[in-house]
Amino acid sequence: MTRILSAFKILKRVGFAVLLLSANSYSHAQPPDTLWTISIGGPMFDEAFCSMATSHGGVLVAGQGDLDPPYTGLGALCLKISSQGELVWHADYREWGFRSIRSIAHAQNQDIIMTGESFGTSQLAVLRADSNGQVIWYREYQIGLGGSGASIVESSDGTLAAITRGTCCAGNSLALVKISESGDSLWTRTYGGNDFELGGSIDVTPEGGFLIVGSLGTESLDLDSWILRLDSDGNVVWDQHFGSDNNEWITDGFLSPDGSTVISGYLEETSPEHLFFPYVARVDSIGDTVWTQVYRGGGEARLTGIAQSLTGLLTVCGFTSSFGAGGADFYLGGISEDGSFDWFTSFGTAANEYCMSMCYDVSGNAILAGYGFSELPETDIFVVKTEPTLVAAPIIPKPETRIALVSCYPNPFNNYTRISIFLDAATHASVQITDILGRQVFARPNELLLGGYHDFMFDGRGLCSGTYFCHVLSNQGIVSTQMVLVR
Repeated sequence: MTRILSAFKILKRVGFAVLLLSANSYSHAQPPDTLWTISIGGPMFDEAFCSMATSHGGVLVAGQGDLDPPYTGLGALCLKISSQGELVWHADYREWGFRSIRSIAHAQNQDIIMTGESFGTSQLAVLRADSNGQVIWYREYQIGLGGSGASIVESSDGTLAAITRGTCCAGNSLALVKISESGDSLWTRTYGGNDFELGGSIDVTPEGGFLIVGSLGTESLDLDSWILRLDSDGNVVWDQHFGSDNNEWITDGFLSPDGSTVISGYLEETSPEHLFFPYVARVDSIGDTVWTQVYRGGGEARLTGIAQSLTGLLTVCGFTSSFGAGGADFYLGGISEDGSFDWFTSFGTAANEYCMSMCYDVSGNAILAGYGFSELPETDIFVVKTEPTLVAAPIIPKPETRIALVSCYPNPFNNYTRISIFLDAATHASVQITDILGRQVFARPNELLLGGYHDFMFDGRGLCSGTYFCHVLSNQGIVSTQMVLVR
C-alpha cells in the first residue's frame, strides 16, 4: 500500500541574520518558510528526479519506484500531488519497458511528455500520457552508449525534442532526437563525439530552435560548462564552452526573457580536498560569458536545478550536507543579478534527503522534489512546498506589465501553429482568436501568467483557410497579431 508519511510535517527552517539596510525601504531577501512536506513510498526504492507545476497549483513529480502490491520491481513512476500536498493519482509505466523518468514537460491538449531510461540497452525512452497519466504512446529510440533521456520539450511546431544524458566515456556524443506528435522519429542530430558530452537540459527558443546545456570534457575528464544554440533543424547557431581547471557539472539551465542563458550545477574540486560547491553562470544571446559564480560560503552543495520565481528572482535547488537537520538535506538558494547568493536554506530530517528538481506554481510558491531515506536502504519520494520567494530590491511603484506577442510559428500555418507570448512581469491575461469579420473562433480563459515566455499550440484543423487575428487581453490593454491559415 502507498504510504504517506508524517502528514504535512513542517520542517524547521534554518535561521539567518537579516542585515540592517539603509533608510530606503526594502523587501528583505530571505529564505521562504515551508507550507507543507510530504513523503510517499512503498517498501522499495521510490525516487523523484523531475517535477512540473500544474495549472491548479499542484505538481507532477516523476522518477522511479513501485507503489503497488505485490511490489514486483522498480519502474518509471509519475505522481500528481494537489496544491494542498495530497496524492491525487500515480501511474506506473514499468510494464511498458520504461525504467526511469528523468524529465517531464507539458504538451498540447494538456498532455504530459516524459523521457528517461528504458530497460533496454542504450535506448532513449519517451512516453506521452494524457492529463491523468494514462499512456497515449510509448517509444524507444536506439541511440548508442549514453542514450537514455535527460530532458524533453515540445517544440514550436508541436513535435517533441529530447536530448540524451551521455556518459563519461571518450567518443560519446550528445544526441538530440526530433519526434512527431505520434512518436515517430523524424531525425537525430549528434554533437561532439571526441570527448565527454553530458546532457543537462533543453529549452525552446522564440525562433523555434533549441537551447541545450550540459558539460563537455576531455579524455582527462576536465569538464567545462557547455551551451549549444540550435536552429529548428538542429543545426548549430553557436557552440560555447568555458570553465576552470576543476570540473563543472552542469545539470540545468533555461533561456531568460532578455535572451541570455542561465545555467547551474556544481564545481568539483579535487585538490587539496575532494569538495563540491554551487556553480551558476550566465551568457548573453550570442554565447559570450556575462558572469560565472562559485559559492563556497555556505559549504558544500550540489545544484540540480534552476528556475525564475514569480518576482523574477533566480533560485537554485540541490542538496547539501554542510548544514541543516542532519545528513544530506534539500537545498534552496536565491541569486542576485550578478550571480552572488542572496540567501540559502535547507529542508530535511535527520536522515538523508536529495532534491533533484524544482518548479514554481501559479502563486509563486517553490516546489522541490527528490527523495529521502526513510529506513535504510529504502527511499521515499520527498516533496516540499514553500511560501513565495522574495527578491531584495527597493520598493518602488511597479511599472505596467508589457505584453508583446513574440511570434506565431509557423505563420502562415497548416493545421497547427505555436503562439508565443512574452510578459515582462506577472499579470492576468486571456487570449482570443477571431476571424477577419471579428467572430471569435478560439478563447483561452483569463489566468495568472508569470513573467517570461508562454507558449501554447493553436489547433486550426476545424477552420477554413484565411486570415485570423490573435489578441492578448489584460488590464494594460490588447496586443494583436495576424495569422494566416493555408490549406
